[in-house]
Amino acid sequence: MIVVVLATIHVGRLALSEESDLWVLRQLAFVPARLWALVDPGIIARQLAALSADPRTSEQAEIARFFLHGGPKPWSILSYSLLHAGFAHLAVNMLWLVAFG
Repeated sequence: MIVVVLATIHVGRLALSEESDLWVLRQLAFVPARLWALVDPGIIARQLAALSADPRTSEQAEIARFFLHGGPKPWSILSYSLLHAGFAHLAVNMLWLVAFG
């Protein structure tokens, strides 16, 4: 049953526009730094400031800001498992679930 649910979610994501799919990733993907914001809210600001200060890492800072926007999102600890990068990723996870439960 869970295999069908995961496949349906993945196919549903394929039907989304790129912008909508990025929104889904932004809301549901697990980003460990978000949880650090619960422990020490200032750590994220300090790390982003350090990344932004160096021209070689400013692009990384932009990506981090994109994914860290909106706070901790504690549900992502579970919701990330519903997201897959592609059919190969989905197939391997399904095979693993069927074989090992």
